[in-house]
Amino acid sequence: MQSPRTKPSHEGYVLVAVACPRYDAEGRLTFDGKIGLWPVVETTLALRNSKNRPKGTPITTPVEMTKDIYERLLTQNAIPAINRIWPGDKKIVDQQDNASPHRGSDRSAVKAAATADGWSITFVSQPPRSPDFNVLDLGWFRSLQALQSSKPTRDIDGLIVAVNAAFDEMLRCLLAVATTTTFHI
Repeated sequence: MQSPRTKPSHEGYVLVAVACPRYDAEGRLTFDGKIGLWPVVETTLALRNSKNRPKGTPITTPVEMTKDIYERLLTQNAIPAINRIWPGDKKIVDQQDNASPHRGSDRSAVKAAATADGWSITFVSQPPRSPDFNVLDLGWFRSLQALQSSKPTRDIDGLIVAVNAAFDEMLRCLLAVATTTTFHI
């Protein structure tokens, strides 16, 4: 007998790129640390009519994260965003978790994108049970999820809007705290 609480075939994923904020010598924020957020979705056409939409309407559906999709997100979204907005030198170490799709980031297409135009972006896996990533998992991403879940959504497109709004709100909250305390990095 199947459990009444069945797990969906795949969850909704997003690729998030963040870095430590950067400040100048006077303590003014020069880089907020937000690089980007990209949902892992695809848009297809509805195959049949329903009470919610006619046949042929574009619908957004979540996609299971695979090595190929992760590579595409890195080469088409994350690496170009880093190249466009990164304030420092062109040598970057990208630390990522040990999820199986992330282990394929040593492929030639990712290496080519990471070394184009004089950039040197290397990818390393996080150490097991790393306290550095516990801060991200338990602090940043749980807070992001809590903010997102406070906004009611009816479909994947609404969820994407809510996640992006939560990402922006998280950043504003962090910057407000950073500018009102005497803590220095």
